[in-house]
Amino acid sequence: KLAAAQRAVADDHRFRDNVMALAQVLPRQLEPSEITARLGAPWIAAAEIPVDANGKPMGNGSSMPFVIGFVAMILVAGMMRHIIAITGITTVGGGIMVGFGIGAFLITPWVAMNYAFSGRKSMLTVIDGVNSVVGSTIMGVVLTLF
Repeated sequence: KLAAAQRAVADDHRFRDNVMALAQVLPRQLEPSEITARLGAPWIAAAEIPVDANGKPMGNGSSMPFVIGFVAMILVAGMMRHIIAITGITTVGGGIMVGFGIGAFLITPWVAMNYAFSGRKSMLTVIDGVNSVVGSTIMGVVLTLF
């Protein structure tokens, strides 16, 4: 828009002061190499996690959430494998349905209830619900393939 305004000033000098003021307040244009995608940004905002000036989560940098997450995924996958085995599901389509069902009808409602009682933002429920459904569906596919 600044370039268009500068072209317009060439024909009509009445806007020169406005264009100069606009040029002074606009931040510099970033190069593509300076732009990074922060996939976790919506989750961080919804979870109300404190961040520093660069938008990175503040804290002690503990690896414990990753350890707990890994153990939890192993437990979920183990239970899903048990369900798949006792129901006799052997197809990828069946694995998709089991995984989707567990994510959508067991994990997400449980998370939604906990978030509601703890007063968390509804967007956090949506984000984590999608993650639960997609993750469980992928697990269902992998477990039926191997």
